[in-house]
Amino acid sequence: MRHCSVIDSNMIQSPLLGDWLAASSDHLAILPDFVWIEIYKQQSVASIRAALTVIGAFPDRIRLIKPGGKVADLDPRRCNMAAQMIEPDTHLRQMTEAIALAERGDPTVLAEFAIRWEDAAAHIQEMAEGAVDIVESLPGIAAIFTAEEVRLCRTNGRYTVGMSGKIFGSADQIYESLIEARRKDAPLSESERIDAYLYRYALAMMIYALWWIRTGNQKPKRLERLRNDMIDLSFAVYGTYFDGLLTNDSKCNWMYANLSGALNMARASAG
Repeated sequence: MRHCSVIDSNMIQSPLLGDWLAASSDHLAILPDFVWIEIYKQQSVASIRAALTVIGAFPDRIRLIKPGGKVADLDPRRCNMAAQMIEPDTHLRQMTEAIALAERGDPTVLAEFAIRWEDAAAHIQEMAEGAVDIVESLPGIAAIFTAEEVRLCRTNGRYTVGMSGKIFGSADQIYESLIEARRKDAPLSESERIDAYLYRYALAMMIYALWWIRTGNQKPKRLERLRNDMIDLSFAVYGTYFDGLLTNDSKCNWMYANLSGALNMARASAG
């Protein structure tokens, strides 16, 4: 049976990823588009070459996730979401050839890389702006919890039924806002909604808010940190569609574990 794990950017050049892929031919590495954005933002052929040091040895066991906008538009009422998310071709072998041409100064390939670098920079700017909006909303989210509920959050106490209701209720509101912003109709049933990417992202935003409360309600001061938090949040969401998440980031692992638990609760509630 195949085991498909989402790979965090911090694992892309890790020997641990190579060991995991080598351990079984059933292991598939799932790469979100954020991984490539992180690679292209360095704007060098050398950075692309370095990114392939591990996964380049396993081109047939790498799968790429479609860009986030396309994933957000996928219909959970069709075949399973994980299958819909995957790009039909990874092009890793072609990438290796393109790197070799770029290193020899091929103008066509270098021009193509320049476009990808520019797109990555634009995407990073958009993410930074979105991250600021999310962080500005955190105090308002925190305000829905009582002092006792905040204490439970900070001491790893068991969440009350009331807390759970607030978390899922707020996630519903965020989801509806995201749907309205994209002018998309919400899925018709509760179970379909649980599978929708935008719903899982909305619930992940609530998980991030809980982490923020848990760690003392301090807003990150660096824009880069904010952006990285949003990328971690997205990795956590993607991981819930596959068999897990490979990361060495403790915050990302925490968000993934708690999001998975919240989705299990949502499924149980939906019957």
